[in-house]
Amino acid sequence: YLSYCLVQITLFKLDELNDLVSKADYRRHPYHLKTEEIIMALDKSESRNDKRKSSVISRQMPDYAVIVADNRKSKKCDDQPKNNNTTTSNINAHPSPPRKISSTSNPIYFLHVGKAGGTSIDSLFLGLQQLANGTEVAFDTPITELLKGKNKTYVGNLHYDWSFIQELQPMMIRGKKQKQGRPLRIQELQQVIFNGTNQQRHHHGTMNHDTDTEGFDISNNADVITFLRHPLSRAVSQFHFSKRLPWARRHNATFLHQTFEEYLDDPNKTWTQPIADGESGADFLAGIFPTDKDSWVETDQRESDFKIHLRRNKTAACLFAARRLENTTWFGIMEDMERSMKLLQVTLGLKESPVLPKENSQEKGVGNRQPSMEVGKKIEKYIPKDLWLYEYAKRLFEARWDYFMGADNCSYVPPELPPLPDFK
Repeated sequence: YLSYCLVQITLFKLDELNDLVSKADYRRHPYHLKTEEIIMALDKSESRNDKRKSSVISRQMPDYAVIVADNRKSKKCDDQPKNNNTTTSNINAHPSPPRKISSTSNPIYFLHVGKAGGTSIDSLFLGLQQLANGTEVAFDTPITELLKGKNKTYVGNLHYDWSFIQELQPMMIRGKKQKQGRPLRIQELQQVIFNGTNQQRHHHGTMNHDTDTEGFDISNNADVITFLRHPLSRAVSQFHFSKRLPWARRHNATFLHQTFEEYLDDPNKTWTQPIADGESGADFLAGIFPTDKDSWVETDQRESDFKIHLRRNKTAACLFAARRLENTTWFGIMEDMERSMKLLQVTLGLKESPVLPKENSQEKGVGNRQPSMEVGKKIEKYIPKDLWLYEYAKRLFEARWDYFMGADNCSYVPPELPPLPDFK
């Protein structure tokens, strides 16, 4: 677990880190230490701090991008099959290019980020088309035919974070509620989560120290996809979209009578969803949305020390979200729609590039306007995690584009991380 370990590197000195790796007896890069191993090592290290102050080297470790730079070399076809994900079990293993969705019968999980084109992605994968009278009808499309032919389940039409997938997928593997060849309905998803075989799972507000599903590796038995949008545009869209929601009108919410800039400048605002850091993707991928019943995003309903740590340590959350984004089988970027659909065509093995339908769009395009530079600066201070993740997503997207579509498509070069924000 790269994120948890490497954000702690500044807490260690060089000899502390060497001691951590050697005493763990795994002889692995911290990237590959399990969560519980890191926590134990950190606890032991903290208890020794006072005793070893005089022998500690004062120089800090270099940041993550420097640590892995030497090993992040291109992988040739002979070493890295294009359609297979390799597990990271040794010090030389690093993020590899994603397999194609068409190469497995794995279920497809869609991480639906709010106001980032997710409803259109659902319609695309479910074959939904809206008739003139507003009725939605499901049609057979190349994508739905692929799902049926590969016995792939599409888990969508629902907002959930990564923790939800890690809770659901082991249950599906155990054969409790696998519905092959068609999407799972929301009611079925809830039955899997709440009526699973694990009767001792912890509920709302209860601390859970069991890392059974939290550490479950879904990379080889599930295809996770997502669709991202520039966090500034998403914030504006979320604001205008929410004005149409029944709860806002029912409570005559203050923001109904404000422009977006007035909302930003309002020191007494109590509703902060448009500018909540993590809502543009970071918290979805990190799997750290609140587990209380009022959260609009489905989770595994478990609280853990690791989640609490990621919520408090934003650097850790950034790195963890980036690692999870690397584990997706496909992701698109709204601002790069044409190439996103081309990569979707490639991973699905389609003859033509799919066309993303326009669903749930703003009236008169008011929510699709780019904020002015002045307004953008005001938003930026609220959402450093999401802005950093979006920058990394663009770099990762280019790496995947070069791999699948470039002239030398036999080699994959993982991108460097952008400079991490200075969280205060």
